Amino acid sequence: MRRGIRVLLFAVLGLLSTAALTAVAAIVAAISLAATALIVPGTGTPNANIVENYRQHFVDRYSAPFFPDCTSTNGCELVGVNYPASFFPLFIFPNWCVPGRCETWNASVGTGVEGVIELVKNLPAGERALLLGYSQGGAVASNALRELAAQGLLDRIEGVVLIGNAYNPDGGLFTRLGFLPTIPLLNISFDRATPVELADEIGPMVFVGFEYDPVMYAPRYWGNPFAMLNALAAFETVHGYYLTPNGNGPNDPIAYGYTPEEIEAYLDDPECTGPVCREDEYGNRYYMLPAKSLPLMDLVMSLVPEPLVPLARPIVEFLTPIVKVLVDLGYDWSGDPAATTYLSILPFSPKTNLVKVGVDLIKAVQEGIHNVIGDQGPNAVPDTDNDVSLLAASGTPAGESESAPQPFGRAMTAAGFTPEEATAAGGGTELPGATPDQATPLQQATEDGTPPQQATEDGTPPQEVTEDGTPPQGQPRAETSQQTQQESSGKQGTDTATGNPAPNSGPGGEKAGGQPAPAKAVGLKTRREQRQSHWQAAKAEREARREALKADPETKREAAKAEREARREALKADPETKREAAKAEREARRQAFKADPDAKRPGPRLGATCNTAAPGTPRAEKPRRPDPRRRSGAVRGGRPGGPPTLAGQAAAAPGFR
Repeated sequence: MRRGIRVLLFAVLGLLSTAALTAVAAIVAAISLAATALIVPGTGTPNANIVENYRQHFVDRYSAPFFPDCTSTNGCELVGVNYPASFFPLFIFPNWCVPGRCETWNASVGTGVEGVIELVKNLPAGERALLLGYSQGGAVASNALRELAAQGLLDRIEGVVLIGNAYNPDGGLFTRLGFLPTIPLLNISFDRATPVELADEIGPMVFVGFEYDPVMYAPRYWGNPFAMLNALAAFETVHGYYLTPNGNGPNDPIAYGYTPEEIEAYLDDPECTGPVCREDEYGNRYYMLPAKSLPLMDLVMSLVPEPLVPLARPIVEFLTPIVKVLVDLGYDWSGDPAATTYLSILPFSPKTNLVKVGVDLIKAVQEGIHNVIGDQGPNAVPDTDNDVSLLAASGTPAGESESAPQPFGRAMTAAGFTPEEATAAGGGTELPGATPDQATPLQQATEDGTPPQQATEDGTPPQEVTEDGTPPQGQPRAETSQQTQQESSGKQGTDTATGNPAPNSGPGGEKAGGQPAPAKAVGLKTRREQRQSHWQAAKAEREARREALKADPETKREAAKAEREARREALKADPETKREAAKAEREARRQAFKADPDAKRPGPRLGATCNTAAPGTPRAEKPRRPDPRRRSGAVRGGRPGGPPTLAGQAAAAPGFR
């Protein structure tokens, strides 16, 4: 009896142990298959793992729209790459060069590359990681990609997202200076740009930067003093605020006063349309988040003493649109975003339409005037004690639709004009760099989440209702001039602590400068699903190619190389063929001239006959028109039919021997 009970007990314990081991194995497998993000921080942050919200803000704001499997809340492992993150000898910037951690640029970047390679090699079998980089971290990620490709480890990279990238091909600070050699004293090299061609093997890369950020989107024409001063100001007010607020700056806002929802609305665009996004031949995407203010004016207002702010504000509001026109002359984003573009010492492009510049300046003057006389111009400087960006946000005045938030313009509507009247008067209502038929994602989202001119589910056009309950456009609206004046002169919210207007409030409870925060559009979910399906399809295609070519890595590299070469040859086929044909034609003429020196004449003159005889045969004497001015004894020198030479005239002169 006891033996039977003992056997039964052991059997039950064995079953329980087996179940427990199975559960543990399942948990371990789930953990091993969880996504991983390798995050390379920027200069001054050597260890992102100890900075609160640094890694979380990176993945949630900039990579999650493209790789939704890795966020701060779904179990994705966020690993910061530790490296010096220093830049000798720039000790004037906080944490850039401190005792015990003041390596040169090349040394710091090289250490970061080694850290990335080591982490990739230590990934669990079958697991792949996202590679994310910020500022100097973008340079580390770029060089690490080259090293991973050389070691055959690119198949361990799931995707690449770089923000504020110093090695951005078109606009990166180090690529603008790429023509310079290595400076041995400072140990700094202006390396090649990010290897965007590796997208053939790891999938499309994503590059995100704020407009005017001089590290990622530096001016093209460095002879423009307005563009250069504005870029220096943006280095102070824009470049360091991609991931704020975080442990490095708990109270700092995002650059230009952006919100995470606004950033998501711009990046949530599967088709990469409009002036915000560009796409290269490899499928890589380059996003430029529009400026809401001018960094130069932000910096000027931050330096004005508090008692003088009321006097300086109207001057800044007037000058902002004018200076912006001059600043934008220093930029040119019309080229290939994947092509490395060096700086130019010119003040603006030689192809600039100066007549259009003059018209734009006239419009800017009108806009500046209305900024001053209006109740709250779009470029007006909000009262704030934040020295990061005093012009942090500007947007739609009270009483206007929020369907088209504008970084600049919309000034006349603040004074009570309609958008049509503002446009007719030259106030300007379009987004800089955008045509009327090119709407950005934020311009397409209405308050109820439905894109404009989009049919509802039953096929009927959507009903437009403004905030104050007025009927859609085109229907009569009873309104007195007094009501209009009251709507256009709404008061800005105040800060309960200081009594000053709050930087994140405006007329009607809107965001800073009067711009309402974009609503979470209903259509946003549909676009997100489209984007996810698009990226999932691309991911499946890359997986299929990897599996097909995994047995022969050499074939994979050769196929990718052949494909790139074919594209390059196809792009330059026409001009190259033309040059080769011209070269062959010149060579044929040289050979013909060598065989027959007389054939060097470009062609017959008027009154002469063509010599069509075969090369080497004597030329037939050409008929000559009698010249009554010449004597019968005159000798014509030079070639037949040519003008007489001095020697021929001397021979015909009397007494010549």
